[in-house]
Parts: sequence; structure tokens; C-alpha cells
Amino acid sequence: MERKRLGVEVPPPAKIVAGVVVVAAVVLTGGVMFLVGWRRLGDGQGLMLLAVGGFLMITSATVSMFKLVDMAIRLLGKVGSSRRR
Repeated sequence: MERKRLGVEVPPPAKIVAGVVVVAAVVLTGGVMFLVGWRRLGDGQGLMLLAVGGFLMITSATVSMFKLVDMAIRLLGKVGSSRRR
């Protein structure tokens, strides 16, 4: 609350910014591969591009969700252990 009152901004950590950029790049790459595979579905490579693009998008989404769940569990563990004392 003191930071808000004084108007001091705290920049986001570099690791979080880099992680968000990497996940966005993987999702974008997966989306492009999925669309190219969808358009070339009649060719031999279309199905492979479709599968790889979908895999990249699903993987990046689940990894991000697991990281959020992991951070929430750790936070709740810290809160729970501080209340026990």
C-alpha cells in the first residue's frame, strides 16, 4: 500500500517477461503451423503440420497452467505455514 501512496512503480521481473514472450512465440508458431497444415490438408505434409502446430499450442497452454498451479500451491503453502506459528 505504501508504494501506491507514494506512486512508486515496481517493474515486472525479467524472467516473467521473458517467459510470457516465449510462450506467446510458441503459441504464434503453433497457430501458423496449424493454419498452414489446415490449408494443405490434401498434401502429405498438411497433416504433419496440423499435428505439430496443435501439439505446440496445447503444450504451451498446459505448461503455463501447470506453472500457475505450482505458484499458487507454493503461495498457499507459505500462507498456511505462517498461520500455524
